[in-house]
Amino acid sequence: MHYQPQLTRKDFEKIHTQADWRYKAAGCAASACRNQFEKARLGLIAGKKPLPLAVSRNRFKRIAREVFRAYQQKLRGLDVIITARAPVQDLRASELKTSLEQLLSKLTACASSS
Repeated sequence: MHYQPQLTRKDFEKIHTQADWRYKAAGCAASACRNQFEKARLGLIAGKKPLPLAVSRNRFKRIAREVFRAYQQKLRGLDVIITARAPVQDLRASELKTSLEQLLSKLTACASSS
């Protein structure tokens, strides 16, 4: 199959319904499943309910992408969706970064063990 860098609607639905791993942390949650590619792919969900302002939605996505890039090699072969959750707007950037790092390190540990 040809590599597609972006997750499609079908990919999002598959990850939501058949996720191999699901984790929650302060302000965010992650779901992941294996893909048939050598690279990790990221999907982000930053809804208006947990993040009413566009500025905060963009901030969440920017920080999530930054943290994901650091873990991308360790997450090889996974499709990951990170979702913003209710108290995320109250978190400082460093707290959000720590929370995302916790999620991705849990995924890394699980993905490498199986």
